[in-house]
Amino acid sequence: MKILSFLTRPLLGAWSLVLSLVVCAFLGGAAPAGEPMVPVDKEAQRLEISVLADVHMEGNNPLRIQQLSRILAYISQSEGRRDGVVLLGDNTMNGQLVEYLNLYGILKAFPGAGSVFPVMGNHDLNQGTYCHKLQVVKQNVFKRLLDGRGGTKEYHSRELNGYRLIALGDEIGYEDTSAYLSQEQLEWFAGEMESAAAAGKPVFVFLHQPIDGIFSSYSYCEQSDAVKEIVNQYENVFVFNGHLHWDFEVKPVDGVTYINGQTIMSSTPQGRGIQVEVYDNRVELRPVNYLTGEWLAGSVAIPLD
Repeated sequence: MKILSFLTRPLLGAWSLVLSLVVCAFLGGAAPAGEPMVPVDKEAQRLEISVLADVHMEGNNPLRIQQLSRILAYISQSEGRRDGVVLLGDNTMNGQLVEYLNLYGILKAFPGAGSVFPVMGNHDLNQGTYCHKLQVVKQNVFKRLLDGRGGTKEYHSRELNGYRLIALGDEIGYEDTSAYLSQEQLEWFAGEMESAAAAGKPVFVFLHQPIDGIFSSYSYCEQSDAVKEIVNQYENVFVFNGHLHWDFEVKPVDGVTYINGQTIMSSTPQGRGIQVEVYDNRVELRPVNYLTGEWLAGSVAIPLD
């Protein structure tokens, strides 16, 4: 990990400078025209995060570079808190170094790179085709260069403005794209949930694959029952997934709020994500098209217990 970080740091730095200049020269950092990004209640807002699922950055697709640049420009102009951006897995198409270089360069061109929260998806692990351990190292080097935080696992957590964000991750990289969470990860997750819940604030959990039985009848996570058993013990838990490439949907199940994140790049229309706004008494889940600057129908306000 340290060796790869040492070798890739200058490469990433040079690439981010070049790509940042290209972005500024050709795009001018221009955000899309459309409705301004204004929170429901600017003064009362406690946390604001933008959730982008399935970016699918490709090394040979300049349109993805252009689109993600415009999306981040729009987010950076929010009149809210702008606490963080969650990349909800399948951040790359094949987990290739050039794809991480593109991501890093684009993110470094805009404010808030240090508050990016990456989650691993099956495409980041290349569906098992590449060495799983090497793919995890690439992701963690990418993460370390963005936020300065270490890590060696597929899973991690951090706090943004006092709120806990928890990323779960597949530890095998099955060809069938399912997620496998080891007993070690589940025990870590249980500890994270207990610690986060003690603060009395809502907790945000992210796994690229959906938990079984919520949005699809197909099994995407072998340990779904174990995850449910953990989250069902607590109030005000929000569990996000990507992967399905379906529309935004919210389902409260056994006191837990599950959110299917619409894909940002690989489905039509492109540019759709979720703006999450946290207040003392509720969490607002607001679907938005970051490419067109259009707030979409279907916003949901979840009261906090």
